[in-house]
Amino acid sequence: MTKKMALLLAPLMLAVWLVQAAAAGETHAQLRSQANATGDGLAGHAAAKADTLQNAPDPRPAPAPSSPQTAPLRLTVVQFVDIRTGWTLGMGSDQAATTRIWQTKDAGQRWRSYLVPGVEQAAFSFGDRKHGYVVGLQNCGTQSGETVCGRFAILHTDNGGAKWGEQYADAYADPSGAGIEVQALNAKQAIVRAGSRILRSDDMGRNWMDVSIPDKQASPYRLSFVSPDTGYAVGRIGGACPARGAVPAEPNADCRTAIWQTRDGGSHWSRLSSAPNLSGEWSPVDIQFTDAKIGFALFANPDTHAAQLYASEDGGAAWKLRNDKLPGIRPYPVKLDFADPAIGWIPLSVGAGPVEGGLMRTGDGGLTFSKAPDARLVSVEDSDLIRPREGWVIAMNPDRPEGRLLLHTSDGGAVWHDRTPMP
Repeated sequence: MTKKMALLLAPLMLAVWLVQAAAAGETHAQLRSQANATGDGLAGHAAAKADTLQNAPDPRPAPAPSSPQTAPLRLTVVQFVDIRTGWTLGMGSDQAATTRIWQTKDAGQRWRSYLVPGVEQAAFSFGDRKHGYVVGLQNCGTQSGETVCGRFAILHTDNGGAKWGEQYADAYADPSGAGIEVQALNAKQAIVRAGSRILRSDDMGRNWMDVSIPDKQASPYRLSFVSPDTGYAVGRIGGACPARGAVPAEPNADCRTAIWQTRDGGSHWSRLSSAPNLSGEWSPVDIQFTDAKIGFALFANPDTHAAQLYASEDGGAAWKLRNDKLPGIRPYPVKLDFADPAIGWIPLSVGAGPVEGGLMRTGDGGLTFSKAPDARLVSVEDSDLIRPREGWVIAMNPDRPEGRLLLHTSDGGAVWHDRTPMP
């Protein structure tokens, strides 16, 4: 190639090289753009996948909506007529707080609940598996922070508590603060106390007779009938006796403890001259006769926090101090519950606390007592010792103090089983 030819071809070769370089640069840019596009696509896919997972339905079941905890049962009374058939009464878990009674026919394995209409602060007693009575208060309201009720009513059932019918109602006055109680003597006969009034029926409640203690200064607090004819009442007598559980304003006030006896079903009452004649600072807690001869009476002193248990072995003719080591207040002895002359319980309630109650047990007629070993028995509100080793208690629920537990023992109180009805 000549020099002249080379000079002519040089501009042409430069133009070709520039075109090729531009094409190569475009190709590189396209490749880089594709690479960037690929990277952006992966990032976008990842973001879309994350969004999809975030918004996808959770395969786990959704949590149940929160709801208020069911109100606990407020049981107050328990009674069994044999080892399998029994009842417990109290306020239901419904907002209306109605009085209800639960019945079991298999020693607490299953319960059936029935409404007890028209009464509150009620007590009950069954004479057999079908016939029972309820006494409760009506027309209740609050005055000066205390509940005051204007009437009391007696209800009867003849089908084990499934249905109740009102048989009697009257004005209610209770200056002595003794409350109400009922004792079914058998299927046909029953005794009711409302304040200081005592009523009796011998025909399944069709008719009620007033068999009150005639002395106007008598304030009976508790009754115990060992037969349809023979019964006892413990209380205070005098013109200056305060309400039950309170102490007279003056040390020498006209107020003494008293025990009365009837041998004709309440038609006549006589005050037992040999019964404990304690000063008015002593308040009777309960009286119980286990048979025609053996009986017990318990008194508490709010000032000294002491208690005295007396016993009679001759049908109330003579009384002797049996035990003075029991607590009399905080915790409060609730009742006497003897299965026979030797074996008995005394439930202790904490009241307003903060103390520990429990269940005191005796096997020697009240000479000595020991406390049942169960943490759930911190406050025992009622009991029914139906045989020396078989019994039931209503105790405050330690986990929910506003509720109550129904506990059963078949070995004298060493082991307890929870038989509380479902709300």
